[in-house]
Amino acid sequence: MENFSFTMGVVFPLIFYMLVGYACKLRGLINKDLALKINSLVFSLFMPMSLFLSSSRSFEIRRELVGVIAFTVSGMLLVFFISWFFYSRWVTEDKYLGSLIQSSYRTNLGLFGSALTYALLQGKGTGIIEVLVAVYIPLANVLSIFILQYYGSTKTSMKDTLVHVLKNPLIDAVLLGLVFSLLNIKIPDLLYGPMKSIANIGTPLALISLGAIFSFEATKKIFKVLVVSTIGRLVIVPLCMLSLAVLIGYRGETLVALLAVFASPVAVVTYSMSSSMGQDEELAGQILIFTSIFCAFSLFFFIYILKSFQLI
Repeated sequence: MENFSFTMGVVFPLIFYMLVGYACKLRGLINKDLALKINSLVFSLFMPMSLFLSSSRSFEIRRELVGVIAFTVSGMLLVFFISWFFYSRWVTEDKYLGSLIQSSYRTNLGLFGSALTYALLQGKGTGIIEVLVAVYIPLANVLSIFILQYYGSTKTSMKDTLVHVLKNPLIDAVLLGLVFSLLNIKIPDLLYGPMKSIANIGTPLALISLGAIFSFEATKKIFKVLVVSTIGRLVIVPLCMLSLAVLIGYRGETLVALLAVFASPVAVVTYSMSSSMGQDEELAGQILIFTSIFCAFSLFFFIYILKSFQLI
């Protein structure tokens, strides 16, 4: 029960923000048009600010972490291409494909990573998760922007997709942040404080707007793909990747970090990105809602199994 209470403690704030948005919808404070405009603001300002700050942090890749970094990157790419192959043959509507593919590999590592490692290791981590977050976020954004652009409202060629990816404000923010990191440029405290405050607004605002457009009718309409994508994100992907990690020999803190990478729910930013880049915002939002709710059970299961076999 301790593990379940912990996962609920991480998940509940996400659900709470969505309930606030739904309550605002019922009271007529936010309609769908306003919610979509809020999402546009999140995509254009709050998300780029958050990505810039996270990418601008200087970090050192220690020699002993090269293997787990390679495993994480290879695992993300493997899941990305397998899900692209599967969904592109199973789903015929392009407006769903970008969100479905993105949901298979992109997790809420930024939120769940530190919380999981701190709780499971009782605050005795050595910083593996921080290094993985620094590597994971830029790659996840590049893959997401590419696939969402490719299957956007106006489908483009591979060449045009790459051009649009380079012009995307999220990519620009990540690249600028990496320049700051590589050159070890420090953001003055006078600027960092208000910039961080702006960045922190993004997640609650995105979830409130998501709650404002939530519809039970939409759930019925996309129920089949919603179930498949939720099971894929919370069960199939983590089961395969964690089994492979155990077979390779990862244990302890490293396995906890990989649990956060591959078993967390879909990232909050997937909804705002899908909505702003021509994909079906209802599907992206529903996947975020359902993976956020049911991850309390799936994470509890994986933590229980790993602890039972004394792997973590």
